[in-house]
Amino acid sequence: MPRRSPQVAIVGAGVAGCSAAYFLRQELRADVEISIFERESSIGGRILTRMFAGSEVELGAAFIHSTNQLLNSLIDSLHLERRPSSHLAHRAKFSLGIWNGSRFVLRLPASGLLKYPRLALRYGYSLVKLRRSINNVLRQWGRIYDPQLSPCIFAGPHEMFRSVGLSEVTNEIADVFWAQQHVSSRVREELCGAIIRAIFSQNLSINAFAAVTGLVGSGVNGGTAFSISGGNQKLCQQLLSSSGARLFTDRGIAAIYSKEDRNTIVDDCGISTAFDAILVSAPLDSSRIELNLPPPSGYSIRREEWLAVTETCVAGRLAPAFFGLTQRSVLPDMVLTTEGTTMPFSVITPVAVRNSEQDSARRLYKISSTRPLEERLLNDLFLNIDDISSATWRAYPRLDPKADSIPFRLAQGLYYLNSMEDIVSTLETQVLASRNVVRLMMRDFSLRT
Repeated sequence: MPRRSPQVAIVGAGVAGCSAAYFLRQELRADVEISIFERESSIGGRILTRMFAGSEVELGAAFIHSTNQLLNSLIDSLHLERRPSSHLAHRAKFSLGIWNGSRFVLRLPASGLLKYPRLALRYGYSLVKLRRSINNVLRQWGRIYDPQLSPCIFAGPHEMFRSVGLSEVTNEIADVFWAQQHVSSRVREELCGAIIRAIFSQNLSINAFAAVTGLVGSGVNGGTAFSISGGNQKLCQQLLSSSGARLFTDRGIAAIYSKEDRNTIVDDCGISTAFDAILVSAPLDSSRIELNLPPPSGYSIRREEWLAVTETCVAGRLAPAFFGLTQRSVLPDMVLTTEGTTMPFSVITPVAVRNSEQDSARRLYKISSTRPLEERLLNDLFLNIDDISSATWRAYPRLDPKADSIPFRLAQGLYYLNSMEDIVSTLETQVLASRNVVRLMMRDFSLRT
């Protein structure tokens, strides 16, 4: 009898699931049948691209950084077009302010000529120490892409970080890490804290590696950021298309049963399907999936709700009076907030300038907050509101230091693509984990045959 092609199921069609399907097809070519099950009606997971007032707005994963080597390689292979990002410091035409609830502790003009003197004046040599600490972490993390280490297969995230000497950084609180690097409390609280709030909706109690990735993405350490023309969801669409996988949307998974020879998924309608291997992309710690592992797995999945983030899009003009300024005052285009402020939002990001001859100051803004913003607050925050829309989504796990993480292999033939999320939540690390899981699965298959 001819040998049957392995049947592989992927649960979740976010970037981790779609990239895993792509890597599977690259490894096995025609010799694999891939099925992807997605609970929602569309793919992309936490990549959320929406049209608002005639412009594309990234509500979820907003940008990709030039240091993301694996993602950049995929984008080139898929012939996707890049466009400049409007996120944080990556658009020179956007001025920036850090608001502490009563005043702007820092204002940076759109012109790059005055930015660095103002930063140096307020933060002094401590800013150099901050960048040095980031460079050191980046240099160590960059070893993961070295030809000698890149082919390695890791059992879990902590083993991956140990291989590049970053275990202590992932297990250290960010505020403590930077204090040990002699970075001043002013830099930590104002600059680092505001950026971490803006990107992860968390504070300086997250682990130091996640904090460093947030600052790298913000442009503190240079580099460029971009999004994909047509929306970042195109990345998932192209990965999925290239994989040739069968996609089943509106197909939630209720349970996964792992046995010695086969693994079975049970969907929300009670239909059971067996596969040679199952790759779980949906976050097990916050999903409703019942997981039945054979003994002696010895691992208990923590059930923990992810942080909810509300993105409110507003077409209008910000009110200087809200920030204690006169009516004719010029506000920063982008407003970050420090930890401890009474402000219910973490960042106001300009998305686009409206084509209006009457009032060039009217823009499209995206406001990030951990709860929906009240109408009264929005009316105080804006002189006028022409259009408004909001969406709430489960954005991030809590990124505090953890002694352990979920392994990539849960049982024979059952793998977890989202293991890295406990430590750092980026598109690059999700794709990196997916590539590792596919290699791990391939090695397991070769040992079984």
